[in-house]
Amino acid sequence: AVTIPSGLTVTLDTDTAALAHLEIAGNLVFDETKATSLSAASINVTGSVIAGTDTVPHPYPITITLTGARGTHTARASNIGGGFTNDGVARGIQIQPGAVWKLFGKVKTPWARLGANAAHAAASLTLDTSPTGWAAGDQIIVGPTSYYGEAGGTTDVHTLSAAPTGASVPLTAGINGARYGVLQYATDSGISLTPGTLTKPLADNPDTFDHRAPIGNLTRSIVIQGANDAAWTVNGFGAHIMVMGLSSVFQMDHVEVRRAGQRGAIGRS
Repeated sequence: AVTIPSGLTVTLDTDTAALAHLEIAGNLVFDETKATSLSAASINVTGSVIAGTDTVPHPYPITITLTGARGTHTARASNIGGGFTNDGVARGIQIQPGAVWKLFGKVKTPWARLGANAAHAAASLTLDTSPTGWAAGDQIIVGPTSYYGEAGGTTDVHTLSAAPTGASVPLTAGINGARYGVLQYATDSGISLTPGTLTKPLADNPDTFDHRAPIGNLTRSIVIQGANDAAWTVNGFGAHIMVMGLSSVFQMDHVEVRRAGQRGAIGRS
C-alpha cells in the first residue's frame, strides 16, 4: 500500500509495480515526456490527480489498471452514511469531496460518417471529413446501413493499417458487407442523390436524409481499466469510479474506460 501525503507532489515518470491500495492525499501528476502505467488494487483521492489540461492534453499514453479482488478491502463508513460496501472500494477509484481528478488525453475526432459508398470487403473507407489524431493501430467501428442479420447489418470493429490520408482511412481487413455513404434528398420528383426543388408543406420539413454509416474511433491515449482476469471474465467484476460530493472536481476528456462495472453490486453496474 502506498500513500502520497498531503502537501507532497509526486510526478509519475515510470511504470509502477502492482500496488495494493493507493491513497492520494497530496498530488499525483503524470509526467508529460513519456508513456506511463499505474497499477493498484484501489485508489482513494482526497488530493488531486492530473494529466494534461483542457488546452494542452497529455501527449503520451497512460494506463491505469485496477486489480483488487471482490470484498478484500475495508469499507469506509464515512463515505455514504455507512452504506459503502467492500466491493465498491476494491477495484475502484474514489474521488472524495474536495478532491480533484483531471485527465485529458490526446485529441482525436471521435465520430465521422462515410463520405462515399463502401463495397463489400473494401479495405479503405472514404469519410465525410479528414479525421484528427487517428493513427495506425487505432480500432474503429463501422456502423450498419442494412437490416440486422444481413451482410452490412451489424457493427464491425476494424484496425487502421496506417494513419489516414486526408479523408481516406486504410484498414487491415475488408469490411463485412457493403455500407451506404451518400446523402439523399427529397425533391418534387422523388428521392434524389442530388439536391433539387421541394415544395414543403411546412418550412421546417426536412429535405436531406442522412443514412450514411457512422464511423467511430474507439482508441484513446488514456485508459482506465479493470484487470483482465477470472474475476472479470467469469464474474463480471470490473473497475468502478465514484465521485463524491459537490465540492469534488472530476474532468476526463478523450479517455477510455475499459472492463468496468461490477456485476451483482447495486449501483455499480
